[in-house]
Amino acid sequence: MAIYYITILGGILILIFLGLLILIGTIICLVSIIKAKKQKKKINKISTLIGGVLIILPIVFITSIYDWKNEISQEVSTSDYNSLVEKWSNSYTSWNNANDDVIQYLLNGIESHDVVIISNMFSEETRNKSNFQSEVNEFLENVPENFNEYTYEAISSSQPGSYSEGKSTRELNSSYIFQKDNKVIYVSYSGYIENDSEKSKIGLEKLYLQSAEAKILEREEENDIQSKYLFMMPDGSEYRERTTTDNQEKYVIKDNQILVCYIDVDEDFEFKIINNYPYRFNTYDRNITKDELINAYEQSRKVEDIVSLLGDPNAISYSHTVKNILYELKDMDTTIYAFINYDVYYRLGSCSFYTQDGKYIEIIKSSQ
Repeated sequence: MAIYYITILGGILILIFLGLLILIGTIICLVSIIKAKKQKKKINKISTLIGGVLIILPIVFITSIYDWKNEISQEVSTSDYNSLVEKWSNSYTSWNNANDDVIQYLLNGIESHDVVIISNMFSEETRNKSNFQSEVNEFLENVPENFNEYTYEAISSSQPGSYSEGKSTRELNSSYIFQKDNKVIYVSYSGYIENDSEKSKIGLEKLYLQSAEAKILEREEENDIQSKYLFMMPDGSEYRERTTTDNQEKYVIKDNQILVCYIDVDEDFEFKIINNYPYRFNTYDRNITKDELINAYEQSRKVEDIVSLLGDPNAISYSHTVKNILYELKDMDTTIYAFINYDVYYRLGSCSFYTQDGKYIEIIKSSQ
């Protein structure tokens, strides 16, 4: 206990000393500046340099110690445990660190093709399900080569939790996008970081890997748009047909599936990622400007109106809550995207403009 308090006291004294250095450095710089202004001379470079060094060095030292501490802490927290579930069950893990854990164990398991590493990412309750082991084996058979070479970033995270009668529950629901060259793979997972009431639930419950193409086919199948566009011909006579695979339904993830790895698909088509979201994309030999789209939008009441003025949209987006047609535009030398939503009667709603990386530009609303 005495060593603990001595360590704390030592840390406080070091912080006080570093704070004094910053204070002295600031005073030296201010005095040099004020003196130069009063005497109408140039600022003393030596005094300013000394003051700057006294300010910068403590900041660099504190930052380095903080980064080193985090790095060591992360290494220790991972290496001390044989599996992800063991780590979460025996130590407090923040949501951010839990996401790091999932990605690190996943990459390690895929790189070594290790069934045990992947299996032990999942809760005891999940591992006891009859279809679990066969799905683990199939998952590892389908993962793409050199997956560890992909760059990745988090695109969404939901972290519900509760505390009642001294018992804590924390869930984890996250998605990542992995990219390499023209390959795009989405990783999503869910589970419990902490569950005091049911320890057997600690760990992952679901883990899905989907290529951009597989994700698009799943969404189209779920929304019953696998064989028809959602907008009508300009004369309103019939839906415009397009060619699709008859096996689209096999890319829809079922509720009872634990691990999924859908990468290669039967259908070859162009897609584009806009704001980390995949769209079946049709490229046309045209250059619609933002002003041209706005003019057409203001003249149109329904989807078929704007299609008759501008031609087919480059993409469509449809779910139970969102329906959009999407046009690729040239605004000066920059490519931007117009998303025009519509209702079940194909009446146009608002029009929003975004860059490809999802930066919002503006929105205009129909006066119809």
